[in-house]
Amino acid sequence: MLAIQQSKTRRKHNQNTTKTQPKHWVQREPLIRLSRILPIKNLILIPTAFESSQIASQLDHLSETKRFVLRHCGFGPIAAAAVATEAINVHKPKRVILLGIAGAYQSAETLVKDLTVGNAYRFSSVSVAGIGVGTGEQFQSARELGWAQFSGDDRRAAINDKIELASDSPHSLLTVCAASAKPEEAQCRQIRYGASAEDMEGFAVAMACQLQDVSLEIIRGISNVAGDRDKFNWRIDDALSAAAEVLGIVLDQQVSGDQA
Repeated sequence: MLAIQQSKTRRKHNQNTTKTQPKHWVQREPLIRLSRILPIKNLILIPTAFESSQIASQLDHLSETKRFVLRHCGFGPIAAAAVATEAINVHKPKRVILLGIAGAYQSAETLVKDLTVGNAYRFSSVSVAGIGVGTGEQFQSARELGWAQFSGDDRRAAINDKIELASDSPHSLLTVCAASAKPEEAQCRQIRYGASAEDMEGFAVAMACQLQDVSLEIIRGISNVAGDRDKFNWRIDDALSAAAEVLGIVLDQQVSGDQA
């Protein structure tokens, strides 16, 4: 009798757990099971579980009509490059979409309108900061030193400090290892690279996609002004919700393009 009661309890627990699981997008645990239905069209990468949890209901809604695989690629460029490469090798996606939050640069001299905190944007290119020699005004990038990020081989072209993306947006992104801690630091980066915003994973994922000839779209919700560390001014929830809305638009556009 005890064994029967325990069995019923386990079945009830499993049923309750199943009801709370998203139907079509997955995180790390079910990855092996999904490998049986390769390839997929869209691999969605979100850096952290915190970011995906904030928009879980929106992702669930999108998954009802647009099947995709979701992975957490990790915080920062090293984890993002490694996980993106692994996920692309496993799932063989036609497209990768990187989604998350970023900090916006502000400059009166920019030709592109400043990005608005709480809104989300697509980016046409991503550059990388901090790989080279020196810091501050003495910094020299890999390209300025005569080096490429990847020198190329028989199948692939060289990759330098900037990678073009799938979108024709007027905005460019800068990937950094450490976010700007002060407005002055953010301003120096904006002036040097001409970027609209900074993140910590974009260039790493772009490199992984470029090396494997996979299209990449980057969508970033603007959670704060770069260099402003007062979180009272941040709008993370609004930024992520806006990013999920842009994701829906991008997926709709891709379906229309596939049908054309």
